[in-house]
Amino acid sequence: MQVSSLIALLQDFEALVQTIGCSSRADDVREFRRLLDGQEGTTVGQLAGKLAKGRPVSQIEAVSTPVRDLQSTFAKLQTLLLSANAKKAADDVAALTGILDGCDRPDVRQFVEEARGWLANASQKKPKSTKESKKVTGPSEDTRTELVRNYADTLSQTSGDNSAFDQAISEIQANKKVRAQEMREIAKLYLGYEIAKTKGRTDVLKAIVERQALSARQDARGRTLDRLKSW
Repeated sequence: MQVSSLIALLQDFEALVQTIGCSSRADDVREFRRLLDGQEGTTVGQLAGKLAKGRPVSQIEAVSTPVRDLQSTFAKLQTLLLSANAKKAADDVAALTGILDGCDRPDVRQFVEEARGWLANASQKKPKSTKESKKVTGPSEDTRTELVRNYADTLSQTSGDNSAFDQAISEIQANKKVRAQEMREIAKLYLGYEIAKTKGRTDVLKAIVERQALSARQDARGRTLDRLKSW
């Protein structure tokens, strides 16, 4: 899903929350939307990856009550989307709001201001040491970034189609340009969280496949329940 589409979705959800009398929750959704300003041309998966990349590990703390309340509000949105058979949209909401985990900011406004800094950090290129500059360890940074982004998007787009998803996994597994580092970055964008650096290609692929299998089972269970309700 493009960020522009998510903005429209959150605007409608904000109006719904306001209508049912939860004005403070609607205000928090509106504040969160400010984080999306200027990101309309990218996908939600790419934005979630940039936020995760730019966030200092040292800033991961216990979740504050206002942030936990916003997570709960977005969980309700995900439930609504799943009920409407919009699993991809629900997954995108989950991927982006997962960045709220470990945030101890006292209110959503402060979280957004801090997260804007994470995006700025992710955009800055780290200087290479003299030793590293002499090495030729893989594709260029731009090529590698595009490779990771394309595969992560493919996995997200095919997660509801077992055959297409399996084909994508086989292609990733066969591509020698996808080293353990690229595999972990693909997994971070698709899963919404970071894989330990000790994990190799096989372990990371297994985590990706297990997530898709779990989602497929949940979808099947949901369709079964829907059929039962219609009896």
